[in-house]
Amino acid sequence: MRKTILLMAVCAALSACGGDDNSTTPNPGNPGTPGTPGTPGNPGNPGPGNPGTPTPAGWTDPAPFSEAGAGNVNVAIDAAGNAIAVWMQLDAGTANESVLASRYVPGSGWSAPVALENDAAGATDGPQIAIDRASGRAMVVWAQLTSAGAYDIWARPFDPAAGWGTLARIEAGAGLAAQPQVGMDSSGNAIAVWSQRDGQFGPFKIVANRYTAASGWGTESMFATPNDTGIQNLRPQVAVAPSGEAIAVWELTDLASNGIWTSRFSGGSWDAPSELVRDDSIDRSLGYPAIAMDGSGNATLVWGQSDVANGTAASTLYARRFTSAWQNPVAVAPPAAEAFISKARLSVNARGDAMVAWGRSDNTLVASVAPANGAWGTATVLLGASTRTPSLPTVGLDGAGNGFVAWTQEPDGSSVADLWTNRYVAGTGWGTPALGESYGDSAAIPALAVNEKGNAALVWNQWSDAGTRIAGRYYTPAN
Repeated sequence: MRKTILLMAVCAALSACGGDDNSTTPNPGNPGTPGTPGTPGNPGNPGPGNPGTPTPAGWTDPAPFSEAGAGNVNVAIDAAGNAIAVWMQLDAGTANESVLASRYVPGSGWSAPVALENDAAGATDGPQIAIDRASGRAMVVWAQLTSAGAYDIWARPFDPAAGWGTLARIEAGAGLAAQPQVGMDSSGNAIAVWSQRDGQFGPFKIVANRYTAASGWGTESMFATPNDTGIQNLRPQVAVAPSGEAIAVWELTDLASNGIWTSRFSGGSWDAPSELVRDDSIDRSLGYPAIAMDGSGNATLVWGQSDVANGTAASTLYARRFTSAWQNPVAVAPPAAEAFISKARLSVNARGDAMVAWGRSDNTLVASVAPANGAWGTATVLLGASTRTPSLPTVGLDGAGNGFVAWTQEPDGSSVADLWTNRYVAGTGWGTPALGESYGDSAAIPALAVNEKGNAALVWNQWSDAGTRIAGRYYTPAN
């Protein structure tokens, strides 16, 4: 008997996927010959920002800060509470998109958006951002259609003192590239990983490149994984420690089964890839790994898994921790009776506390919290079963173990999706869901970033008569 459980892509079951979601499988068509994008204009030096008027405690009012035609937003926040949002923006009068950015300074608000590239003929996809919280330096990566059928990976750094740095294509392969992810250390160095065809028509492999603040980007390296017919390496994720060590994880699939593979960067090089979670049963499906690191370089990995026993399917999240070696897998929550795998959203703070949120097939949203080196707590239902499909949740955790979850959902009797948040207080638990905006049009695809002090930046797609814009709120904790 072959597998009876289908690995269900969350985007097919939970509407309005986005934020840091990169679960789209690359198009296996001919990528063609890469071209050269235009030279971006000078967006100006944003400087460290004027602190302006102190922001009162609590959430600011929701406000849009982009033009219409925006979407696929991500956000990061530094230790001082400055945030950077990046998104895709439709170019006026065309079907192409550009990558734009805006910086939030407490007391001053969001800056005017700036374009990170200006290749008018090159569609973009999947902008991701990582930040060195101590210094505020950041790195943005994205995939861009450089020429017909040829998506390449591009990047641009940010320094609060100097503004946006040099645009760079960070791979030179002939194969189509997609699903970029990025992380940064405390010295302003970055590591990017992505999925790319090995040659124009070969299988998808995982590729990595490293940026140093002193020298820029190096030469990309392709991980050596099995080359059996039909094997693809997809959905990479990367976590980078303040020290510069990193762990990459991804799915390796032969279209009949999935495993989770990993490679660790230490001492200036990547170790040999190895299988971390094995799909060793015809009655098992697993996927959608997510990984994050604490301030000491310890990692938490979570993934979705569904198993069939005696003809009954049961699904849940599993987790593994890495200290000096990988610990044994543990279930984050008791299995639910469903053949469904949700993509989890994970946040880990500097001391190692972890928060994860995920969805179920009945549109329930669930969250769990684990203290550093401790067991996962009782899973809490944040949103009960409904006929109305929510978005994927987005999560963020501060240094004291407090956090937020945000999501969007259409209320019963309405086709307009609202934004919701719920706050977790360490030692007390979850609060009551709170409406995050009251516009008359739908909200979707929220992304959230929380720093160690508890400042939070929440951004999302906001529909209007003119089109979708990026809107945001900012949270300041009480002293």
